[in-house]
Amino acid sequence: MSEDNSTTYVLTDCPSWVSVNPETGGLLATPTNSAIGNHPIVLTKTYTDGVVETENFTIVVSDVDGTLTVTSEHV
Repeated sequence: MSEDNSTTYVLTDCPSWVSVNPETGGLLATPTNSAIGNHPIVLTKTYTDGVVETENFTIVVSDVDGTLTVTSEHV
């Protein structure tokens, strides 16, 4: 008998230029120069058994020698 341990990922607080793959939790960020700075993100994971986990972190967009760089920090 196999169990379905799939997880669904949803961003509940984030800039419009950030998206999440609802099956893998992978984030895609496509910021522009106006996004330079710190941006809070809330990622909610919901398991099929009803357990919900929330992760809070900050995405940092910076300009490094004319190239936008995106990093994250757990809060």
